[in-house]
Amino acid sequence: IGDQGCKPGTNDDERMEKVSAALAGVAAKVKPNHIVGLGDTIYDSGAEGKFDLIKSRWYDKYPGAHEALKLPWHMVQGNHDWRSDPMTQVEFTTSSDNEGGFWEYPALWYKKSMAGAGVTVDIFYIDTMLWTGSVEAMTNLGTKYAESQKEQEEWLEAELKASVADWKVVIGHHVMYSDSTHHSGAFLDMRKVLAMIDTYGVALFFNGHNHNQEVVVDDAGHWYITSGNGCKSTSTQYCSPYSIGQACQLRLPGPDSKKFFAHDGGFASIKFSSKSEAELVLYGDSSSSILYTAKIANVAKAAVARGSVREAQVAPTAEQFLLAMNQTCNSALMKQVSECCERDCCKSVPDMSVGQTCADYCSLSGLACQAALAPAPEGDEACGSGDNLGCDLALGDANGDLVCHCSPVVAQQQSAAAHPPTP
Repeated sequence: IGDQGCKPGTNDDERMEKVSAALAGVAAKVKPNHIVGLGDTIYDSGAEGKFDLIKSRWYDKYPGAHEALKLPWHMVQGNHDWRSDPMTQVEFTTSSDNEGGFWEYPALWYKKSMAGAGVTVDIFYIDTMLWTGSVEAMTNLGTKYAESQKEQEEWLEAELKASVADWKVVIGHHVMYSDSTHHSGAFLDMRKVLAMIDTYGVALFFNGHNHNQEVVVDDAGHWYITSGNGCKSTSTQYCSPYSIGQACQLRLPGPDSKKFFAHDGGFASIKFSSKSEAELVLYGDSSSSILYTAKIANVAKAAVARGSVREAQVAPTAEQFLLAMNQTCNSALMKQVSECCERDCCKSVPDMSVGQTCADYCSLSGLACQAALAPAPEGDEACGSGDNLGCDLALGDANGDLVCHCSPVVAQQQSAAAHPPTP
């Protein structure tokens, strides 16, 4: 389950209550080994250094509310978690505030192994914020950012290479392939992870980030499952039907690769039935709502050459990718975008740290800030917007996601000249 830590008293929180009850109902029936949290556990800005926020958004809503959810929870963090110090969630693992010890998050990246009925599984939990070149990660880690990025990359490759488990699974927050709002990392910042998936026989990649449920299968039989529908909902699809062209070719691995899409709330389960077969089930917002099932065949460990070929394929530059995704404001390429609110992306939701402002966000792309628009009314998509709260308002001081309105510096100067301040 991912993207499941919404604020209380909202429509999103109501969806979360239904989904958590459904999760508990399924857990009571299937008796899972553990539960995986796919990130964005605490909206809008992570734990903010407070264990109390982890307890109120996670424990009180899940294991504290449902006996069947008193199980190990293996966590990763998402972009919203990283808006404040990510180490708070790591440190909570060994804190006396971790009631029951159910929260298991020993490090930003780690491995867990399972064995039973003659089947072995290695699960690799990664921090995708370090792969995406995120400003939040750079802000929080400072001079240690590049070192941490390299350390995680070397760790993942070494662990995958050494693994002799029957099944290998990689867990992260950001999407590898998706036909929805957030871009597919396979074509840009997570190409090295994709190469390792190919090379070392990783059958499954689970992620959150997009607020829906989606199943994508590539031509080599690797499965990419988005399960970010724990409390928020995004219905956007770009390639239904699939059309030949960069817009779809930079989202999905092929015209028939998307197997399922839903957005009304839910979660997923995976059962490793044998060394060669697993069963995937996607549930809706009630324990009896089964939306999708599939039998998954394991993949063989490939020759190293296959991953190398994947990584060596000609990739678009960041500029080419952003242009293909229409992530621009006039002719400027927009950086650190969480969601574009207009076709030209001049109004957009930033993906930055709590202390930064819309002025900071616009300046990253060489633009000026015209307005910082109030968050959407409760329950609406993030891009609903209200009053101008001021370009210098810290993102963490807004009650939700600000919509930053950027424009070329010249345009802003012209606007100011046309509307001089009243004496």
